[in-house]
Amino acid sequence: MRDEDRLILSATTITAFMTPFMGSSINLAIPAMGLEFSGSVLLLSWIVSAYLLTSALFIVPMGRFADMRGRWKVFEAGILLFALSSLICMLAPSAAVLILGRIVQGIGSAMIFATAVAIIAVHIPREHRGYALGINVAGVYLGTTLGPFLGGFLTEYFGWRSLFLFTIIISVIAMAMTLHVAKGFKEEKSAEKFDTLGSVIYAAMILSAMLAVSIISQASIPLFIAAVILFAAFYRYELRHENPVFQIKLFRGNKRFTYSNLAALINYSSTFAIGFFFSIYLQTVRGFDPMISGMLLISQPVFQMIFSIYLGKLSDKYDSGMLAAFGMGLITVSLITFIFITADTPVWILMIALCITGIGYGCFSAPNTHTVMDSVEDRSSGVASGVLSTMRVSGMMISMALASLVFSIGVGSAVLAEADHTALVSSINLGFILFFFLGIIGTCSALISYKSPKRA
Repeated sequence: MRDEDRLILSATTITAFMTPFMGSSINLAIPAMGLEFSGSVLLLSWIVSAYLLTSALFIVPMGRFADMRGRWKVFEAGILLFALSSLICMLAPSAAVLILGRIVQGIGSAMIFATAVAIIAVHIPREHRGYALGINVAGVYLGTTLGPFLGGFLTEYFGWRSLFLFTIIISVIAMAMTLHVAKGFKEEKSAEKFDTLGSVIYAAMILSAMLAVSIISQASIPLFIAAVILFAAFYRYELRHENPVFQIKLFRGNKRFTYSNLAALINYSSTFAIGFFFSIYLQTVRGFDPMISGMLLISQPVFQMIFSIYLGKLSDKYDSGMLAAFGMGLITVSLITFIFITADTPVWILMIALCITGIGYGCFSAPNTHTVMDSVEDRSSGVASGVLSTMRVSGMMISMALASLVFSIGVGSAVLAEADHTALVSSINLGFILFFFLGIIGTCSALISYKSPKRA
């Protein structure tokens, strides 16, 4: 690998660390935020969900915009916005302002998500692409790994606001490195016109769909119907548009692209809320402090990080679809254990199951990303990266929506600190039952992708 490639990989991997660190560390701070703001479980879930929802709205439009106007510029702007929004969150006087800051943070993350993988795919040679993606995914898992431990430590000794201060410092480092690396590249702007109307329809469609599965009221059905109508309108409009924001043609006749993206959607739908569930379980039900809880949760991302590097390199030599299918299957098996947890389940059993989940994650993520990016031409890499990131973030949002659903059924609007422990555990059990069945579907999707023909 050339020195130039290493610099590109370093810059993108720092941002790959930054965003998941925020995501995994904030779960440990949720109970502390609940105490300060006297928030219910449902309100606290929106501190996570607002960020994911905004990211899902903007990732695909930002991916297309970056392809047309310059990936490095959008990447840099995303880092800056992420830092500024972290400052808003750190100084938030109320839950409402905190959620507002998280919304802005989601836009910044969308700009980063939509460009980082595309930058790797375009600038790093194909023979090293799997390895580079493995390193990038390892950066994601390093952020996820250190998130619970550092998040618990910072929350325990310095308060939850210190999480955002730490993120601001990382953002400054990421911006400095990115500005240094980007100087060596001159990107040409495309003369194509940006699909503004398509972007608006897309955002409205995603918003309607996500709200439909996130809230439990009579408004859910109209929102779902609106999402279906908007999808039909979006599909027809994008097929006829000369420069669509979402290249639907990528899905037509490209089964590896289609089913690998579907597998990514379901993978995150069935796993993302694990950290949210266990943060509440370990701190509220079992009585552990944030730092101890973080140390227990660290087992999963440690194995994710280790295996993502190794499997990323293997995907350069072997069929990445096969590796991804194996990883998704392993995750599904591990979810069975979580279905049967009680208030007295030995901690070592949870840690073993979390380790297996981490191994499955590591086997799935980098190879599946490699499969998606290798199934399209370089000129579509930004859109492909945006689609994959949308599947990832939408899956996270669905996972949190399901978590909100089961808690709404089990504990209602009760304040977290006052919720019945038996009801909390029963809600978590129900959540993992839903995740297990999603895992089966995800495994089947990965297998179909593996059996589908590769791009010539």
